[in-house]
Amino acid sequence: MLKKITKNYFFILKREPLEKTDSGYSLSEKPIAFLALFIPAAYFFKSRFKDFSTFIFHACYEWLPGAFCIYSFSKYSYTEAAFAYFNGFLAFIALYEIGYFVNDYYAVKKESNPRLRVSNFHLADEWEVLLLITARVLFFFGLLYFTSIGSLTFLFFCFLLCVVFAVHNFLQVPGLKFLTFIGLALFRFLLPLIPFVHLKQLQVLLPAILVNYVLYRMINYMESKGILQIPNRKAGWYKFSFYLLLLPVNLFVSVVFESNFPFWLNLYFLAFWSIYFLKSKYFSPA
Repeated sequence: MLKKITKNYFFILKREPLEKTDSGYSLSEKPIAFLALFIPAAYFFKSRFKDFSTFIFHACYEWLPGAFCIYSFSKYSYTEAAFAYFNGFLAFIALYEIGYFVNDYYAVKKESNPRLRVSNFHLADEWEVLLLITARVLFFFGLLYFTSIGSLTFLFFCFLLCVVFAVHNFLQVPGLKFLTFIGLALFRFLLPLIPFVHLKQLQVLLPAILVNYVLYRMINYMESKGILQIPNRKAGWYKFSFYLLLLPVNLFVSVVFESNFPFWLNLYFLAFWSIYFLKSKYFSPA
């Protein structure tokens, strides 16, 4: 009996949400793997990676450029830079997932049209969510202690991330909420790098990331929320053209800051979307 209860409750939380059908509402049972969510980044992977293509996208659009940034502004080899980025990312995602937990359990209950990243997570008991948050906090500080990446600068940026995410979760005005999204996108790319670069190097990194990463994500966010209307946003030629037209801007930034990095970062994203554009044009099924 105890074994059965343990299996059903601690390993799989079963909820019975209402689902709308043509004839009204009906009960459905969808399990939530609870213990699996204690693994760092598990909630991020479960909510973001629907298939292998989304994994490839994140790897090419965030992780590889992030490791390249550390490689470009440090004395690390690329292997060392990749490992350093991995440590920084684990610390970052532990805090970022807390923002997900708060949004998907608390904030969605105040929204008329909530966006649920993980189905039925909002139906969990509050103590379960608080347990997940506590586990992430302990993991975050444990990782900082054992990897020695917990500088005051890094902790300050982490504090700013928490503030921005808290405001973003409960802000109800779409015309203002995209501003907090800009902060989230910036910290998402920048925070894993902070322990491994000097503050003065941010003078080059910051404009490069804002122009080449944050701007694109901000436009996507605004269009998805109905603030902007861009009919061709998902087309391969649009994504390719977006970064092609940014080349003069990045060349200007490179000249001003006397660094080739912004221009090279632009070329990287241009190459990435060039491949996507060619694939969608010539290799997509009819």
